[in-house]
Amino acid sequence: MVTAALLVSGIGVVAPITVRCGRLWQQTRYRQLALDELTNHMERLVELPIDEIAKEADEFEVSEAARTLLPDVVMDAKIVRNDNDAQLHLSINWKRVGNPDPLRLVAWLNRENDQ
Repeated sequence: MVTAALLVSGIGVVAPITVRCGRLWQQTRYRQLALDELTNHMERLVELPIDEIAKEADEFEVSEAARTLLPDVVMDAKIVRNDNDAQLHLSINWKRVGNPDPLRLVAWLNRENDQ
């Protein structure tokens, strides 16, 4: 009787922890996929002249892998120009628990490619 009670209470503790760990690992995989998606686009875009980056930023799409795995995924790109430099801001967001801020990457662009 005591053994059965200990077993039931042990299962009652372990089962929810197992489920939470599984969800945590899933969210970690989603975050890694989103970061991979951002870095792939960033690496491709920073090699282009600034004028072409603006055109590409209007037209780029999320990859098929990210679209199928990340629920309601949205990517955004914009160029922020200051007096001395230009920056490329990329962000990605998808439906997550708690609705946290989107993931963002920023790259400083080479002004020599601005011509």
